[in-house]
Amino acid sequence: MDTYDKTSPMYPSLSNVQSQIWKLIKSLKTGEHLLLYFSGHGDKTEAQENHTGFEEYIYLVDGNTLNGK
Repeated sequence: MDTYDKTSPMYPSLSNVQSQIWKLIKSLKTGEHLLLYFSGHGDKTEAQENHTGFEEYIYLVDGNTLNGK
């Protein structure tokens, strides 16, 4: 990823991924659903406050993690 333009809104940094997901959510009309399929690196750890018992993470190119909070 070092050859990619890190200033591009399509660069998969935490802020860009969050921004694009919110754009998708805000574009939904009443009655529409969004299925987000992810294929890449991630992890999970035990969590007390999550109903599944786990906290899931997506690893992003900038070293940050996206965990849905």
